Amino acid sequence: MVDAMNTQRDTKTPDRLLIV
Repeated sequence: MVDAMNTQRDTKTPDRLLIV
């Protein structure tokens, strides 16, 4: 789940947001 989001919003959403 995180991988897919990270690939789509890699430049828009920061890593800390995904982790939190």
